[in-house]
This record gives sequence, structure tokens and C-alpha cells, in this order.
Amino acid sequence: MLSLAALLLAPDGPGSLPPAPKRASLTLSWSAPEGCPSAEDVEGVYEDLVGLGIDKVLVDANATVLVVQDRWTLTLELRVDGELEHRELEAASCDDLARVTALLAAIASDPISVATIAFSTDSSLAQVPEPPLPEPEPEAEPEDVGTGVVGVVVVEEREAVTPRFRPRPVWSVGVFAGVSWGAQPGVPAQVGIKAGIAVPQFRGEVLARYTTPTTASYADAPRVAARFDAWTVSGRGCPAPRVGAVTFPLCFGLSTGVLIGAGSGFEGAQTDRAWWIAAVAAPGVRWNITRRFVLAFAFDLELPLRERAFRIDRHQPEPQPNVHNTGSVVLLPWAGIEVDFL
Repeated sequence: MLSLAALLLAPDGPGSLPPAPKRASLTLSWSAPEGCPSAEDVEGVYEDLVGLGIDKVLVDANATVLVVQDRWTLTLELRVDGELEHRELEAASCDDLARVTALLAAIASDPISVATIAFSTDSSLAQVPEPPLPEPEPEAEPEDVGTGVVGVVVVEEREAVTPRFRPRPVWSVGVFAGVSWGAQPGVPAQVGIKAGIAVPQFRGEVLARYTTPTTASYADAPRVAARFDAWTVSGRGCPAPRVGAVTFPLCFGLSTGVLIGAGSGFEGAQTDRAWWIAAVAAPGVRWNITRRFVLAFAFDLELPLRERAFRIDRHQPEPQPNVHNTGSVVLLPWAGIEVDFL
């Protein structure tokens, strides 16, 4: 009987993983650098582990292998009965990660078959010693009927137990910068910090943002002006499908803060503050350039629940027009870098 040790400890090299036809119990998406084992190689080891058992559970596996400074990393997602497990692993070679992918998928699909191979009588894995038993009475040897069968081994059939996975959340922090259009005069810059938590297929994020000052004035009195800047905080939830090392969050939430206008160029100039609240929709991209470091891009679209206007009162008989009106739509594209804490 083929042992699990022989499968997992075979010499490194793409040719060490025997190819086998793909079976319906495993749907594998395999992405790896050139020179790594192929998807067919991984499926071959998987099939050797689960055998031909009829009680295999369907497994969807999405595996991505990257190499950074001679260290190989595996990002593996296994979906079994609607439950998703996310794993991040490191190894000294791509072959090791290919074998680990096959092993984890096989355990999720048919743990009984894997255990049978692991603890078979000819396996090199450690076996549990049993206490000595009294010698049994000699039994009559079975009669040879010419078929080559000398005995029957009865194995108790038990229902396969599928492991339930509890994904570990991944925390992240980062910084970002971009521009803003619609809340202040002109196109000010924006800078900020953010924090997030992610589980498979979903993210939650909090962003704190500052937009740099810009100025608006009256055409007939250019020295009479107002300077505007803003502080905001937003929270959002994001469905986040992942393809290999790239995640595509689509975030929805709320933004709140204060828009500050400070008058200048006339006697009695004052500073006014207008509270800001807006609905947020933000498609984005997160690219894991290494296991921990992420490049992030997003395009925040804010819809103010109430538009704001600022006017400078120069104590003239007629009411003065507004020096600035916030837009009905605010656009905030940005890019940043983040660190994941696995």
C-alpha cells in the first residue's frame, strides 16, 4: 500500500509529482511561477491520497504561489460545503507547497482515506503500540478455490467527517494620498491613515482623511476671500472577492467630519465650521506585492446628505452671494501602501 510518507517526502522537482486525471471531487485553481509543479501534478497527488472512495466531499481550492527572496509563499483558499478556509504558508520550495495544497484538499474532501494511508501497516509514520494480547487459537487456513483470494478483511464503514474551518481574521494598517474634487474650491490634495480587518471575501475599514487648504474669493473684491480645509472619518464594509494575490473590494459606508471656512481680507473676519455627512461608495484594488505588504487603490464617491454653502458678510445693504457651495458629488481617488498582520 502506498504510504503518505512516500507521497509527502518524495524528492523535490516537478517530475516527482505523478500526473493523474482530474476528478470531480476537486476543483483546483492553481497559479505558480514557471518551473513549479502543474495543476495536474497537484491533482495527481490529491487523487493518490483520497483514492477511489465514493464519499468524497466536493472541494473548491484556489492556490497562489509566489516567490520573494528565495522564500516561497502559498495563499490557499478551500471552500467546503459553503465554508471557506484561508491559509498563508511558507516553504523552502514550490514542490513542498504543491504537496501541502494536495494534502489539505484531500483532508477536507476525504479525511478517512487520508488517515487510512497515513496509518497503514506499511506506512513509515509512527504507529500506536497496542498492549499484548493472548495468543489466539489457531484457525483453519481458508480453502484455496483457485481464485487467488486467501482471505477477506472486513472494514467497518463510517460516515466521513468533514473538518469545519474557522478563518483567522487579517488586520491591516496603512497610509494613503490622493486628490479631492467637489467639497472645497479647486482640487486640494488629501492624505490619510486607514485600518482594516479582513476575512475571506469581506473587509471592514476605517479611514481618517485631511484635505489641504484651498481659497475662494469674490470677483469684484479678490482680497476678500475664504480659506477652506476639511477633516473627515469614514467607516465602510466591503465585499472583497480575491483572484490570486489581488483583492477587489467594493465598499459602502458613511463619512462624517467638519468643513472649515476661514474669512480674510476684511475687518471682523471669522471662521465658520460646517458638519459634513455623506454616503460612500468606493470600488478598489488591493495587490499583495509580498505576503505582508499591499499596494491599495480606490476611488471614493461621496454623496453629501446635505450640501453646504459659505458666504462672507461685508455688512453691505444687499445680501452677498455665496463665496463657495459644496458639490452634490465628491470624488476622492487615492493610492496607498498597507501592512497586513497575519
